[in-house]
Amino acid sequence: MFSPEINLGHLLQAVVILLTIGGGAITSYLSLHSDLQQVRADLTVRVSEHEVRLATIEHSQAKISAERCDANSRVMCVW
Repeated sequence: MFSPEINLGHLLQAVVILLTIGGGAITSYLSLHSDLQQVRADLTVRVSEHEVRLATIEHSQAKISAERCDANSRVMCVW
């Protein structure tokens, strides 16, 4: 038959379960937070590398365009 008694063993078992679940949740959160920071840092580096490449390409295209305009001074150049 079921007896609704609660003794020290039951309380200790409940505390251990709560601490285990809470510790797991905190550990998971900290691990996820760390992973997200690492991904954010990697993406920032990749985006900045891409921006440097784009700036280099734009600069070289402008330089080539300027050289063509100088070579063909009779033609009106629009940038």
